[in-house]
This record gives sequence, C-alpha cells and structure tokens, in this order.
Amino acid sequence: MSEPLRVALADQLILSRAQDAARDGDLAEAARLLDELEPAVPVLDLRARVHAQAGELVKADACWARVQLLEPGHEGAEAGRAAVARIRSGGRARPLVTPGRTATAAALIAVAAVTGGILWASAAGGGPAGASSGASNGAAGEASGGGDAALAAAVQRADTLQQRLAALDAGQRAAADERSRRLDRIAAQVALPGVRVERRADEVRVVFDEGLFSSGTEPARQAPGLLAELGRRLTGLPVSVTVVGHAVAVPGGPSSGGSPVALARAEVAAEHLARGSGLPLTAFRLATADQSDAPHPD
Repeated sequence: MSEPLRVALADQLILSRAQDAARDGDLAEAARLLDELEPAVPVLDLRARVHAQAGELVKADACWARVQLLEPGHEGAEAGRAAVARIRSGGRARPLVTPGRTATAAALIAVAAVTGGILWASAAGGGPAGASSGASNGAAGEASGGGDAALAAAVQRADTLQQRLAALDAGQRAAADERSRRLDRIAAQVALPGVRVERRADEVRVVFDEGLFSSGTEPARQAPGLLAELGRRLTGLPVSVTVVGHAVAVPGGPSSGGSPVALARAEVAAEHLARGSGLPLTAFRLATADQSDAPHPD
C-alpha cells in the first residue's frame, strides 16, 4: 500500500470516528478528532455542523464559508449559512427560548445539521478524505443532498414550532391582559369611602379604615352599612370572595395561629355581605389571619 493511500485511509478512519462522536453528542471528542485532519471540505463541513450543534453559530458560519471557497456551490454550506444568517439577523420573530423553556432554534437546526453531516460523510466513504477523484466528489455531492434535505426539514420544523410557541405566548399574553383588566374593574367597583383597595397581581384586597367590631363579635356602629354597600358592589362581579377575620392576641391566649373570635367575626361580616349582595352565604369563603397581622387594635 502506497504511503499517500495509507494516509488517506487513516484520515477517513479519523473522520468516521469524528462523525460517530458527533452522532453520540460528544462534541468535544468530535472537535478533537477533527483537529487531527487537514481542512478538506468534508472536515470543514462536519466541523461547521459540530459548531452549529454547540450553538457556536459564528464559528459554524466561518467553517461553511471556507467550504464555499474550496467548493463553490456546495449545497450543504449554502443551506447551513442561510440558516445561521436567519437566526443571527432575527429572521425569526423571536428566539425559541422564553422564561421556563430550554429549547433553542439553533439547537433544533444544529441537530439536523450534524445528522446531515453524518449522512453526507458516510455516503462519501467510497473515496478517501481529500481525494480528488470525480466519482468520489459526485458521490459526496449526491449524498450531501440528503443531509441538506434533513437540514431544510429541521428548519421547517423549527419555524413551525416557533409559530406554535408564538401563538401560545400570544394567547397567554391576551389572557393575562384580560385578567389584569378584570382586576382593574373589580378594584374600581369596590372602591368606596371607608376602605382601602389594594390591587395586587392576582387579587384585589379590601382593607377597612377602621375596625368593624367594637368588641368580640359585636359590629361597630358603621360596620353594617359599610358591609352592605360593599356587598351591593360585589353583585355581578366575576369574583370569588374570601372574608378574613382578625383578632389581636390577648393575655393568656395563643399569640399566633388564628382564633375562634377571628373566625366568628369573618362569619358575621360575610352575613352582612351576603345580605347586601343577594348572594348566598356559601358564596363567601371564611378565613382567619394570624393575631400578629391584625390591621386594627381591638
């Protein structure tokens, strides 16, 4: 066996091992093996695909540019550079990455790109790497079409996925906007003298300026009218209402964990709200706050 042929076969073996490493997702090993080879077209093409799979789009584009210099019209390089250009120029409406998601357009495209490189290189195995035989180049060109088709299909799938994600995000934004507007309407509806309305992210809280109970569960003078008016304002609103009773800690009693008095006060307040709104008492959930969270002293 002549020395040039022995070297060519050894190079082909290394390229094949690099393809296997890339197929298995071991990009570092694939890059190390490619470092041992001269920068021929198959080597540069596979290196570009490895860079793309790793998300290194600038390096991938540079490798494919070198492929085009060595072999003008190389379809795999053209398709790869076009995909990279679309991503880098913002050709997509936005990246596939959003809060809570981990997939990226680059990753989706790169998977197909590496697969395409493997298909191309294995089909080109009929001739040694770097060989100049026309038959070998023809086989490589034909096989590269399969890789390019896979790349194009992956780009199409990425675009389709992006459109679905965009539609999902648009729906979620629309729902969030509607929820925000609904909370604004609720906050405006329940605002009245004697209360403080707190508009929060997912709820509206109504805190009374003065305590509603003079002692125990006996309502203060202004409480029934104020609760009845608030109840009337609740009528027709798309809300679920939780009435939170408060009581301060008393000597000898528990200092935390709520109290029977607080729960009884919540029930009395809910009865007035029910009468004012015309809603059944069961429409109101009852809860108690911790003694340390009382807004007014008893």
